[in-house]
Amino acid sequence: MATPPLIKKSPRKTQEQWQTIVDDFSASNLSAPEFCKQQNIQYSSFSKWRQRFSEKTSTKEFCEQDASSFIDVSALVNENRNWNITLKLGNGVELVLNQA
Repeated sequence: MATPPLIKKSPRKTQEQWQTIVDDFSASNLSAPEFCKQQNIQYSSFSKWRQRFSEKTSTKEFCEQDASSFIDVSALVNENRNWNITLKLGNGVELVLNQA
């Protein structure tokens, strides 16, 4: 009985290498599946790393915001007047808070 040929696995990529790959994708005009095929990488691995970097960027941007961008509205709750606050979260999503 013949032994099956060994499949050579590519070495694992470092976080820095994945960051470079994700950056290269952003600069390309290709779809994610096309880019992965061209780079000979697994689409599922690419998607996982792209999401991971996206989450880090979002969290980092949120944490680095200037303290003046925080608005304390707790004082409004106890006042006897009407107020209306609309938070525009992007992509057409709005959060509306009001006291009538």
